[in-house]
Amino acid sequence: MSPLYAPTAWAAGVTPLSQANLNNLETQNDLSIREEGSHLAEQTTTNVAATSLSTLGGLTIETAEWIMVFCEYRIDAGHASAGSFGLQLNATNILVPDASVFPCTRPIALVESGVLYVLLGPREANYLDTGIQWVRSYQSGVSGFGATYAAAATATQPNAQITDITVRGLVANGLNTIATKNLYVYTFGG
Repeated sequence: MSPLYAPTAWAAGVTPLSQANLNNLETQNDLSIREEGSHLAEQTTTNVAATSLSTLGGLTIETAEWIMVFCEYRIDAGHASAGSFGLQLNATNILVPDASVFPCTRPIALVESGVLYVLLGPREANYLDTGIQWVRSYQSGVSGFGATYAAAATATQPNAQITDITVRGLVANGLNTIATKNLYVYTFGG
């Protein structure tokens, strides 16, 4: 393989970008995505009140960092009703599971599964309203069915270092079981 072409002379005012300069640029702007941790075990509930499911503690996410949260979820076919999920940062429930706005609604009892993903901006004064919670839901056995839902924030993000992230959930009827599994938290920026 031939080396890349490098001009012998640069136009006035143009400085070549060396690998050292690229490394410095990345360090200054922290362009890397970092895994903060994961909780892989399945957690279930049949509770009709909001319950903590997957929790990741011992974090040190600074206020200037963006946060990405990913988690799988499922609901069984115990009853023709739904389950709902929310998110807690430290002790603040920023997205509360809501019995009237479910990410897994269905008209009949079906097994469903999907992915919950949340993007949260840095926590700083005047920018504490949470990001958007998106849930991708699929009904088992129904080809091509899927829906994306956005949940409204129920509280602003705490303007503090994030030490704990918890996915919470509830069911509309105790005959259903909902579960979360494979919680991953990533950060970037800062």
